[in-house]
Amino acid sequence: MAAQPIEYFVAFEEAASFLKVSVRRVKEMARSGKIPAHPVDPTAAHKDWRFLLSELSECMRSRRNKGR
Repeated sequence: MAAQPIEYFVAFEEAASFLKVSVRRVKEMARSGKIPAHPVDPTAAHKDWRFLLSELSECMRSRRNKGR
């Protein structure tokens, strides 16, 4: 069985570039739960998020046909 390649978490800038939106928009979408995001420190007052590009891609694919 072949080993799965490691997928790294990315920051706001790379997620924004991948989605072709602004960093501000990515932050808004993460806060509102519109895109999957992983807080670096869930107890912090100011959340710093990280993203998996595969999750962002799947999220966008699933929304494409739902008219959102």
